[in-house]
Amino acid sequence: MDKHEMMQALAQTLQEKDVFNGAWLYAEKGEIVSKGALGFRDPEETLPITEDTIFQLASISKTFTGTAVMLLVRQGKLSLEDRITKYFPELTAYEGVTVRHLLNHTSGIPDYFDDADWFIDLWKKEQRVPGNDEILRFLRETKAKPYFAPGEGLHYSNTGYNLTPTPATTCWPCWWSGCPASPMNSFCNGTSSSPPA
Repeated sequence: MDKHEMMQALAQTLQEKDVFNGAWLYAEKGEIVSKGALGFRDPEETLPITEDTIFQLASISKTFTGTAVMLLVRQGKLSLEDRITKYFPELTAYEGVTVRHLLNHTSGIPDYFDDADWFIDLWKKEQRVPGNDEILRFLRETKAKPYFAPGEGLHYSNTGYNLTPTPATTCWPCWWSGCPASPMNSFCNGTSSSPPA
């Protein structure tokens, strides 16, 4: 049995045990050895998952955002000590919050999930999470007060990660072209011009 067949057999066995539902790609030294998809993308099990199915990665994408920011730091295009007001001058209520605070969940910036009415209304009407521009509008319009001073506490924050990629966006095209991870560009090609949140 070759590696492709082994991956297919593994995926099939896991799917039969209800522990795998999705797509896979296994590569060695830049060459695809095996790829495929099993299962359904809807609870009614009418829409099969394909190799082209786009998945909502949710908080898993914070790893990609953090990696992108750290690569930009390494390239000297961004600093962890940059204050977010450098990128969002209108967010004066969060003066002193740095990129480092956003990455470490120590910014004190309120999480949009904590404003259940705003988030749930958007989810019920459009069944989607808000985009970065909507998060900025949320912070401007609600004038939500910080939970604590920057660096003085810890509170898991989706909002912080929605703000984090935007500094990276200012040099995102040049990051893709010079980044060691640039082959990922084909993965994201056509889905987004900015890093995931």
